[in-house]
Amino acid sequence: MFARLLMVCSVLAALSGVSSGAIIYDFGNPASSTLTEVNAAGGMQVGDKLFADFFTDIAKSQGALAPGMDEIVVRGVDVNGDFGLIFTGLWQALGGQLADTTITFKVTAPDGFLIKDNGLKLLAFGADNGGSVGITENVYSGPPSTSPVIANKVVSYTRNGGVEFGTLEDHKEFTPLQEIWVIKDVGASGGVNQDGFAHISQFQQTFSQIPEPATMALLAIGGLVLLRRRRRA
Repeated sequence: MFARLLMVCSVLAALSGVSSGAIIYDFGNPASSTLTEVNAAGGMQVGDKLFADFFTDIAKSQGALAPGMDEIVVRGVDVNGDFGLIFTGLWQALGGQLADTTITFKVTAPDGFLIKDNGLKLLAFGADNGGSVGITENVYSGPPSTSPVIANKVVSYTRNGGVEFGTLEDHKEFTPLQEIWVIKDVGASGGVNQDGFAHISQFQQTFSQIPEPATMALLAIGGLVLLRRRRRA
């Protein structure tokens, strides 16, 4: 009963906090949007979280591919109740080349709830002959220019001479906050070998949340009231 009450309150809070005009992601009719489209709409609401204020900065060698606002598309994802985004684009580099995009965005939980952690996972990628792909990420407690880093993550993959190594998934907890900023650096390097290559086309980001203490107290009181009514009945 308490778990059901908590779920209902979370959904209602999420709907009440939706930005005017924001894209409401529909898991029953999934569709991707470019980062430019998401910004124009005022953000994308995925479950109980709003993703907004995207910005990209591109650096690449001649011949390499690195996507920007109009080439990176996102869609919602739900991993065991943790909502987030799947990013799709194409970062590709041959030997001696580098493709890199920095992506900045803001994540907001509904009123009464706090984001407590996030995860990062490579989904579609490849490399060989010394090539490598990687994503480094910092989480900030507010606007990055004026706020401290509260968590960082790294995922990567390298293959050379048939030997593979790297970390494909990372997860970090931090002091719970209603709103956080994320800056991630997504890159592919062909390495120093002439026949090296690397590419990454998809990765996943999820976020968990908890109720604020005051919200938890209200939910507990509501649960007790419902329990008493059930016993009387």
